[in-house]
Amino acid sequence: MKKITKTNLLEKLQNTKEVFTVTFIKKDGTERVMKARLNEAHNPKKETLLSVFDTQINEYRMVNIKTIMTAKVDNEEYNVIED
Repeated sequence: MKKITKTNLLEKLQNTKEVFTVTFIKKDGTERVMKARLNEAHNPKKETLLSVFDTQINEYRMVNIKTIMTAKVDNEEYNVIED
């Protein structure tokens, strides 16, 4: 599995039109795996939360970029590391 920084991951997510998978820690401390696509209205410079559409439950959700541990984008799997 390749390593990627959170900044580079965010760039990859913004450039993909495909569904991606992220593993992250929810606000309550539990781990979550989500298949999603990026919400086009997201402004990454504004906050650390990533607005996504969860394709498994068909609802919009927020992912804290700081807690993402792994991601699969464009058929590439990544361990997410600090910048």
